[in-house]
Amino acid sequence: MSGANVGDKSDVNSVQCLIGCRLLRATNQKRAVLFISMKFKSVVFQDSLFERCYFEDVTSLNTYFRNCTFIHSHFVNTDLEKYKFTDSELLNCTFHDPKVGCQITFDDDYSAYWIYFVNFLGTLAVLPGNIVSALLMDKIGRLTMLGGSMVLSGISCFFLWFGTSESMMVGMLCVYNGLTISAWNSLDVVTVELYPTDKRKKQLALHYE
Repeated sequence: MSGANVGDKSDVNSVQCLIGCRLLRATNQKRAVLFISMKFKSVVFQDSLFERCYFEDVTSLNTYFRNCTFIHSHFVNTDLEKYKFTDSELLNCTFHDPKVGCQITFDDDYSAYWIYFVNFLGTLAVLPGNIVSALLMDKIGRLTMLGGSMVLSGISCFFLWFGTSESMMVGMLCVYNGLTISAWNSLDVVTVELYPTDKRKKQLALHYE
């Protein structure tokens, strides 16, 4: 199929892709716009028109089409599923051989440094929770701390819906870990104290096996 080839085996950001698509449509009214072997990462198309476009071997990560219109476009071997087309209209469009399974590749999408760094921050956030639970365990009681920590950690999970960036999500992860550790500490103490004093050491060892 002849036409304008947008790119081969390349990563595309939102600004480049949006501008490129509009320019290609303006200069190639009678030819198809080709998206072949492309990878979209964190791209949001909004209020865009895709006319006579051909998508083949396209992989997308956190990519959405919002209020877009597709006319006489074809999708072959892509992972562009219906939920990625929000309030969009598809006219005379076809989908063939869609990709199945998770398309995330950690080599390209997430570096090892970033994965370990986020884990480190989540583990570091446990330290304040350990200090607070150690200081307040006897003052407010085991069950009070257990219930309060579970309620607060549940509330922190609710705010995950409002996360709009990676930094906000990592911050909420740290808050959740810091709140949850108090519940785990309270649960450990309550479990051990169920047994007589002379058997608590053995029970604690069995509890962590």
